[in-house]
Order: sequence, then structure tokens, then C-alpha cells
Amino acid sequence: MSHKSEDGFTLVEVLVAFVLLAGAVILSFQIFSDGVRRIESVETRLRETSVVRGELEKFESTGKLAERTVTGKTDGVDWRITVSPLEDVPDNTGPAFRPFKVEIVVVDPLRRERVPAAIETIILRTVTNP
Repeated sequence: MSHKSEDGFTLVEVLVAFVLLAGAVILSFQIFSDGVRRIESVETRLRETSVVRGELEKFESTGKLAERTVTGKTDGVDWRITVSPLEDVPDNTGPAFRPFKVEIVVVDPLRRERVPAAIETIILRTVTNP
């Protein structure tokens, strides 16, 4: 007497395969959504950095610098420019320059978990004697 083997899968094998497939699909969706979020974050950072650089270029082209804080909004990005003179600079005998520390920071209260885009530099201006 010979037993005839049955072809096909058992219900348990089908359920295990379905669970493995579902896990792989869920993991793929999580990886995809994380990638989309990171792309959006990078695009936001690039936009903010572009605005900050543009505002610095505009600010550098103005001839007058004085200790002050200026705020504004460009392309939906809020920013703050802080100008302060550097005091501990040695005197020299050549043309007199006055250095100013200029800091431009993106102000975004909704993003508390990441460091805002910022540029900090020193701008020299010639001191004119009256």
C-alpha cells in the first residue's frame, strides 16, 4: 500500500508566507516615508540657507553698519540679523577699519528640535574721520 503525497501548501505555510510578505511591505512603506520626510527636510534647509545667504549679500552691499538687530521675512522664511561691533581689535597705523560681527539666523518657532540655518561673519568698514 502506497500513500499518495499531496501537492500544494498547508494553511499554516500560507499564513506564514503572508505574514512575512506583509512585514516586508510595511517595512518598505516605512523606509519610503522616512526618505520623503528627509527630502522635505533637506529642501527646507536649502531654502532657508538660500534666503540667509541672499539677505547677507543684501546687507553687505549697504554701506552703513551700526549696532542693531533687524528682522524680516523672505519667501516665507523669518530671519533675524544681529550686528555688533568688535571692540578688542588692536590699532594699526594704516587705514582705519572697524570690524562688525554680523549674524543672520532663521527664526522658526515650529522647529525646536533642529539647529536653525545661520551664517556668522565679520564685515570690515572703513572709518571716516570728520
